[in-house]
Amino acid sequence: MKQHFLALPSLLENARLTAIVPRPLARSLARIHPLSTHELPYKTTSVEVGVLWHERNTADPPQEWLRAMLKRASEHLRARFVELADPARPASAAPFQRIAARA
Repeated sequence: MKQHFLALPSLLENARLTAIVPRPLARSLARIHPLSTHELPYKTTSVEVGVLWHERNTADPPQEWLRAMLKRASEHLRARFVELADPARPASAAPFQRIAARA
């Protein structure tokens, strides 16, 4: 399922609807649109986001630049993830992290 979060303000502004979105997005949308934000009444799990690329593109200058920008833009998120990391993370996440760490 694709997530089209940017359509939410037009859907929510004049309706009695609710949406669950990442906290930073909710704050950003509420600054621009007449929306209110509320914390969920239950705990949620973190969602990992990563970057994958074919090894032949590792040295491609445009892709190197893009990965560097993504890494720089997400540094504060990665630091927070380490703070909140669950020690019982599934082993299947390990290869993904190694690939994403190349960025």
